[in-house]
Amino acid sequence: MQTGYEFVLFGRFHPTGRDDYEAARTLHEGLRALALEALGPAPPDVLLCVLPLSHVVVPADEGSAVEVELTVTGSPAHSGQPPAPAEARQRIAALEARLRAMGLHKG
Repeated sequence: MQTGYEFVLFGRFHPTGRDDYEAARTLHEGLRALALEALGPAPPDVLLCVLPLSHVVVPADEGSAVEVELTVTGSPAHSGQPPAPAEARQRIAALEARLRAMGLHKG
């Protein structure tokens, strides 16, 4: 039984060596704003949680991009009342449609 959902947004930038952590933090905040815009107002029966910036994937070779991850989880406000599977799929499909409309793509 699905009791919630999670979606992850990734952003990349090329490191300059100067304050790359600040660049990663700024990118994470931009992803957060984008996620909140895509989600819109949460239904009263759903709790949304945007996880804080916890790690950044730094490439081993120079010239590669740094990847920043933003994770959003959605869970029922009352653990004993998970959404029906069809409702959860509908919410996820609507979110994916909004992200595509914003120019974002899977993968």
